[in-house]
Amino acid sequence: MAYSFSVLLLLIFLLIGSSVPSSSPSTTPSPKNFAIVNQVTIALGAVGVLAVILSLYKIGKADKLAKRVSAARVPTVWGSYVAYCYKAMSDGLEHVAMVKGEIGNGKDILVRVHSECLTGDIFRSARCDCGDQLELAMKQIEEAGRGVVVYLRGHEGRGIGLGHKLRAYNLQDDGRDTVQANEDLGLPIDSRDYSVGAQILKDLGVQTLRLMTNNPAKCIGLKGYGLEVVERVPVLTAITEDNKRYLETKRTKMGHVYEVESKIDLVEKMSNVLKVARETYVGIRIHNQIKGETVKGKGKEMILKDLGVQTLRLMTNNPAKCIGLKGYGLEVVERVPVLTAITEDNKRYLETKRTKMGHVYGAGTLH
Repeated sequence: MAYSFSVLLLLIFLLIGSSVPSSSPSTTPSPKNFAIVNQVTIALGAVGVLAVILSLYKIGKADKLAKRVSAARVPTVWGSYVAYCYKAMSDGLEHVAMVKGEIGNGKDILVRVHSECLTGDIFRSARCDCGDQLELAMKQIEEAGRGVVVYLRGHEGRGIGLGHKLRAYNLQDDGRDTVQANEDLGLPIDSRDYSVGAQILKDLGVQTLRLMTNNPAKCIGLKGYGLEVVERVPVLTAITEDNKRYLETKRTKMGHVYEVESKIDLVEKMSNVLKVARETYVGIRIHNQIKGETVKGKGKEMILKDLGVQTLRLMTNNPAKCIGLKGYGLEVVERVPVLTAITEDNKRYLETKRTKMGHVYGAGTLH
């Protein structure tokens, strides 16, 4: 709108300028009239130019979909990464880019743009392959020594949200597939937007990428934001009884491609890696997520009461959390320690929690 208005002003400016009479003796205006016309022309021209500048500035601001807010080194079970936090300008959601190595010239970077899946990534749901894909991407990028995993939040259930996704699960248990379930609920099959992810990659200096995905449409989508996808790298995970219908639906109805025949050895190799990861880091992270969702903040503990919990054995190293839950009418009969490996990277953090925050690393009962 602003841009169209500014163009109109410039046209008026040009018309007025062209309508100023020539300096022939028969048409020469009086000095006074000429000065007035000249001033109006200059004024309109200035306003038009200013409007163009402002509209272009607004366009530039609108194109800024996310801003970088912080970054820190994060050691993981796969290796050390730098985590960059980006905040979306439209909804305030915070997204993260896990960067391995130096981006350098930004050419041929191995990239995974991963949609948030709480049930798969955190709780290890067997209905989908999301968690396995995320782990495989981290593992392959670590082996490559350079790459990026962009983790986009707000994409739960291909954009329909957690609550709707669970409703869709019920319909799938009744015989509908993942596409039909969304349609039955009156929801889009896939409403994800990758524009923020594309801008994050560009901000990091990525120019051309080898995209880790089974969805060719994602390659096309990222190209639309000025990124060149030079290769699609399949992300092949185990097919199980629980996820095989879901994967088949994505293949037949959503155009996903699974080049299983050429990657059997890789899938078998990754099965052992994923099994170990689930039994160590991932299992511990699940417990942490459960605790965070059920005891942090007034109202969260009502989830436990709503589920019918009366007395509980609380998995925590923080005795204050036990006292906090008691204040809401829940009886904590035992504190169960959550003991994890102490490493060079986390030992100072754990020692600080013990000495300054009262955390206890050992068994303890409350009676």
